[in-house]
Parts: sequence; structure tokens; C-alpha cells
Amino acid sequence: RDDLGMAYLFADTTPDLLRAQGFITAQHRLLQMELFRATWQGRLSSVLGEKSLASDIRMRVLGIERNSRRHSEQLSAATRAWLQPYVDGVNAYVVAYPDDHPLELGWVGLDPRPWELADLVALLGVGLLGVFLKRFEWSRPAFLIGFVLSNQVEVYVNQAYQIASHRFSSSLAEGMGYIFTPIVLVIGAVTVLSVYFGLRQTQALMPEGDVASGAKRAPAIFTLIVMGYAAFALFDAWGIKRTTDMVIPAVFAIVAILSCIYLLIKMRFTPEGHPLFADSEAPINGTPPAVSLWPSLAWLVGLVALTALFGFFIALALFFVIFFRYRAQISWRFNLLLTSCGLAFMLGMVHMLNRDFPPGLLQSVVSLPWPLN
Repeated sequence: RDDLGMAYLFADTTPDLLRAQGFITAQHRLLQMELFRATWQGRLSSVLGEKSLASDIRMRVLGIERNSRRHSEQLSAATRAWLQPYVDGVNAYVVAYPDDHPLELGWVGLDPRPWELADLVALLGVGLLGVFLKRFEWSRPAFLIGFVLSNQVEVYVNQAYQIASHRFSSSLAEGMGYIFTPIVLVIGAVTVLSVYFGLRQTQALMPEGDVASGAKRAPAIFTLIVMGYAAFALFDAWGIKRTTDMVIPAVFAIVAILSCIYLLIKMRFTPEGHPLFADSEAPINGTPPAVSLWPSLAWLVGLVALTALFGFFIALALFFVIFFRYRAQISWRFNLLLTSCGLAFMLGMVHMLNRDFPPGLLQSVVSLPWPLN
């Protein structure tokens, strides 16, 4: 080390150099390393208490620790020859210098989880639902708002319940004092007014262009599917042991089920041709729709299939070129310009979010440079 404490490593062999690097890294960053390990293993709550339980549940559901162990068993001998000396160096410091270890742990909320093909399959599911919502004129903005805000709603309700229960456990007066604080009253008033005016405005919602009304069968089947998913969500929520964690998903599922039952009853006694049975796949005055559901869905499935074969970046480039040429029917010059802009945007997002593109079959047999790998 020099006068400033900077370590310089010299070794006769690469394994020795890697072992020394692991030792020095643990010596300087053991606190950070242990925090990261506790985070992805889902055991922060054992150190930081109940406030970290939500993070632990999320990490264990994601299965980062489980999958990392499974992947490590599949490493080649050459890869292990590079990684094992580094690990040995870390362990050498941990075992040999226990008195130098940090005395306490802090909180670090970091999850640089790489993209995988499974993420695109989930995206396809959301896109498919959006296509059907548009077909039957269900509110897509409402779905997206709920999709984005659901986690925050659950967190804030949990926090409010914990604060209120603590106040009420002290005394009734202190609990009621919390209920009637300005912030609680304002949030309650905004919630009630939003529901009230939202219900009033539902009658004024306009369709996205001319939408025909078809037969009862397709809208009813879609409603039954949504109700079946809500019923499964309710069954799943009922298995949650903590009441505070069970309330939000259970209430939302019950409301969704009751809404679907109401809609099905209304469909039963409403004649065909009513706007209730809006169906963008139904012909308008005998003319079939210009853009059909299934070709649109085929484009999404095609993107996922190309990703499985060639990896996401190559698949996205091919998708852009083919889509702009044959679906948008634009010139090759403008096509290549838009494709370049789209790919550049994706590269910028991946760089900022510290992500990797999901690989495909091609990447398993051919070594390609980033971002094609």
C-alpha cells in the first residue's frame, strides 16, 4: 500500500491475482457486499426488522438467490477457474480477520435484475389484455392507472393502518386525533370525490372511433375470464396470514367480482346491438374492421418468437424494419431512420437502468459483442 492506503496488487499467476483482488475488495467493501447479499437473499428483516419485510418477500418471490444457485451449477470449468479464486480471497479475509468486520449493517435498496425472456412473456400478457380491453371498449386508462398505482396504494394503506393501530392502542382520543388530522381528511375527501365523479363520468365516455355492437357471446366470455381471474386473486389473497397484507388484494378482488356479476346480469337482460356489447371485431354496416385483433396480436407474438431465436436487440431491429415497411407502409429511408432512433432509445434506456437485453438461441451458440449478446 502507498501512503494514502491505496493497494497495488502483483502476482505471478492470474488465480493469485484474483484471490488478492477478492481479499482487498472484502477488506474495503464487506459492509456493502453483506448488505447486497442480505437484500437478494430476502433476509434484511432479520437485521432491520419488520420495515424490511416487504423487500424480503419481494426478493424471495423473484427467486434471485434460488436462480443464482441454479445458474452457478451450470458454469463451465473455465468460468469457475476465474470466479473461484476471487471467492476464495473474499472468504480468506472473512475468516482470518473477524475483528476487522463492520459492526453494523445499513439499508440498501438495489435490485439490478437483468431482463429475461420471461419478462417479455409477461409483457405480452399485459399487451394481450390491452388488446381485448380495446376490443370490448373497456377503459384502458383505468387499467393502466390501477396497474401503476396499486403497489403505492397497498403501501400507504398499510402504513396508515399501522400508525392508526398504534395511536388507538395508546388511547381512543389519540387514535381519533390521527383520523381527524388534515392530511387524513384531505386524502379521504379526495378519494371519495374521485370515486363519485368517476362514476358520474362513466356515462360520458366515448368510444375510440366507430365501434360496432356485436353479439353477446364474445363480451360475455371476456367478462367471465376477468371474473375468473378476480376469483383466483381472492382465493390467493385469502391465504395471506397477515390481515393488513390481505385486505387490499381481497377487497379489490371482491369489488371486481361483484362488478363482473353486475355486468353479466345486465348483459343477460339487454338485447344484442346495445353499446354494452361493443366489439371492434364486429363488422360496421357489413364492412369488416380495417385492423383486426388477431393480426395485431400476431405482431406481438412474432416479437417474442424472434427474441427467443435471436435475442431481444436483434429481434427488435427486425421487428421495427418489418413493421414499419409492411404495417405502416413507409419508405425504406424513413423506415431506417425510425428504426435507428428506436434502437438508440433502447440502448440509452438499458445503459441508464443498468440492464441487459434478454438473449436467445443464437447467443447460446455464438459469441457476439454487446448489445447483440
